[in-house]
Amino acid sequence: MTDQESVKSVETLQITGFPTILLFPAGASPKRHVMYQGSRQPDDMIRWLHQECAISFDDRPPAPKEGEDPVESGLLDPDEEDL
Repeated sequence: MTDQESVKSVETLQITGFPTILLFPAGASPKRHVMYQGSRQPDDMIRWLHQECAISFDDRPPAPKEGEDPVESGLLDPDEEDL
């Protein structure tokens, strides 16, 4: 699919809320998509992805490389305070 085709296909989607999560499964027609309509809890979204994805995946975070400190949480650096 070219960039122009991608833009045209997105323009036809009826997105009415934010965030909207759409999955375009591998191997499916480029126009086929599945819309997530569950809760925004990570475990629920991961469970949905495992059910809908054509290719299985490991949802565990990667182990830290030797000598690296493990990442404790999302976007904050260790020296930042969560407000």
